[in-house]
Amino acid sequence: MKSKYSSDLLKLIEEFQINNVKFIICGGIACVLHGVERATVDIDLSVEMKTKNLKKIIEISKRTGLKPRIPEPVENLLDEKIRKKWINEKGALTYTFISEKTPLQVDIFLDYPKSYEELLIDCDIFDIEGIKLQ
Repeated sequence: MKSKYSSDLLKLIEEFQINNVKFIICGGIACVLHGVERATVDIDLSVEMKTKNLKKIIEISKRTGLKPRIPEPVENLLDEKIRKKWINEKGALTYTFISEKTPLQVDIFLDYPKSYEELLIDCDIFDIEGIKLQ
């Protein structure tokens, strides 16, 4: 039986695809896609940090009921200076969205050893129920 969590996760990824969001799945879910048995309640994403892409993510998060975990307006994600401040002053690695309805948590990497563009070169693509995951 499919859980509401997995259904919400697939719907979110489908929304990202329909809206041409540039993202790559990293972390625990990427491990699961590669056959590693692992429990996780979040999805870690490396995204293209360009304004157009981030605006799509913000719009989708609002539409799907995802809220920022930190007490900062989600629009601050668009400001590179603020993102760098979070990294340098708060030690933040991700910007986290949480769902009010399910355990779904979406972590967007603010800083990652490889950029979205570098990860894109070697990422694998999976098809789950007609939804492409990379």
